[in-house]
Amino acid sequence: MIPTSITAAEQNLRRAIERRQVGDVPKYFAAYAQVAEDQFKSLCPSDPIRLQISERVLSVLAWTTLMLHTQRAILADDLRAMQRANNFLGANLSAGSRFHRDL
Repeated sequence: MIPTSITAAEQNLRRAIERRQVGDVPKYFAAYAQVAEDQFKSLCPSDPIRLQISERVLSVLAWTTLMLHTQRAILADDLRAMQRANNFLGANLSAGSRFHRDL
């Protein structure tokens, strides 16, 4: 069974990513890694929970990578759409655009 401290740290990391709080992701990621490492080291080498923790960490890393890449792709698409809209409306991009995206 995965310790609750790992689950709590994982939920904090997931929430930061889901809410697009990019500035907080490194902090929550470091906290998650530290909690997982501490729990991992506290167990005997033959303890099956070590394998569960390893698999869980790898799963969270894969999910995190996928989510960040997806968010980046969405923002890139939004930027391209705003540039097309500005060009269509005759806006001069160097003088500032008419459409803005809140990040």
